[in-house]
Amino acid sequence: MSLHGASGLKGHDIVEAVARGIRKINFNTELRAAYFDATRERLPTLADGLQMLALNQAQSQATADAVASRLALLRPQAEPSRLS
Repeated sequence: MSLHGASGLKGHDIVEAVARGIRKINFNTELRAAYFDATRERLPTLADGLQMLALNQAQSQATADAVASRLALLRPQAEPSRLS
């Protein structure tokens, strides 16, 4: 079963959904928000020098952090064979 539109759900709701059989969860909006927040925060300081690499790194890191926070919720629920 899939859970579409999980962005914005509380962590305990996601853990409960997994416990009840959900095996695919979509977090698109949440990841986009992290990306655009990083863009808004860093663009004013990086635009003058056209520092695209630094901007891309900030965007990538923000997105990776958002993914990591959601994966941390799911790891305790994962089957040991699925962790590797």
